[in-house]
Amino acid sequence: MKSMTAYTHRTFQDSWGEIVWTLRSVNHRYLETQYQLPPETAFCEPALRDLLKQFIARGRVTLSLTLQPASRQDSLQLDRGLLSQLSHNLEQIQHTLREAGPIDPVEVLKWPGLVKESAFGDLKPEQFKRRLLDTLKEALNEHVQTRTREGIALKNGLMQRLDKARAEVKQAQAKMPQIRTQTQQKLKQKFERTDLDVSAERLAQEAALLIQKMDIDEEIDRLNAHLTEVKRVMDSTGPVGRRLDFLMQELNREANTIAAKSPATDISQISIELKVLIEQMREQIQNIE
Repeated sequence: MKSMTAYTHRTFQDSWGEIVWTLRSVNHRYLETQYQLPPETAFCEPALRDLLKQFIARGRVTLSLTLQPASRQDSLQLDRGLLSQLSHNLEQIQHTLREAGPIDPVEVLKWPGLVKESAFGDLKPEQFKRRLLDTLKEALNEHVQTRTREGIALKNGLMQRLDKARAEVKQAQAKMPQIRTQTQQKLKQKFERTDLDVSAERLAQEAALLIQKMDIDEEIDRLNAHLTEVKRVMDSTGPVGRRLDFLMQELNREANTIAAKSPATDISQISIELKVLIEQMREQIQNIE
């Protein structure tokens, strides 16, 4: 189980220079990515995007790249094909215009496109792309480790509240026999105060109908089943946030039903405590991948 919130800043140094990756991720319903890349690396973005998706399934992620070459001495590249064409043309000009003076090499270098500055030094673009992917993979591994550590902390907090919720449900279940008995007694006293001649059979029928309306056994069973499923999902691998959020909705529905069905003060209080715990868990789950 992983958190969606994490920050990673990694600097990689080699003979080329520095490659600096910065990753920021926060909670989001889906995977949303933003890339802040130098213009010369735009051709790498599809591959970088595919790599990121292998590590992160959900969250709003901002990926920034900063490049700092160690030296600019290897960054100038000569277009030898263009130079060959220029040389051939210049020879023809000199042959035609015999009075023309010698050609200044510096002037030739000013020809548009003859000399280009390479952002990749002596590396070819595909080699540099591979270097970016390798370093990003390391940064993503560290980022996922951070998300995992945060996820463990979230899981511990959720488990504590899950145990409290189980205790509240168990308490509600334990109180129901006493509440049924009290309901029967109150109904009997009500009939006695009205001086109506009510048979024991009629009294039992009325009590059974009233108890049936306020019975919460099914809700208790579903609450226990949902709480067990929450534990199972938290112990599973892969993204679990959406499944847990759905289970919180189901738990909240059952807690509301219990509050509506039972007039007993004790059960109402338990229902309130349950809803508070469920809301606290749901807030934490919003940050789980």
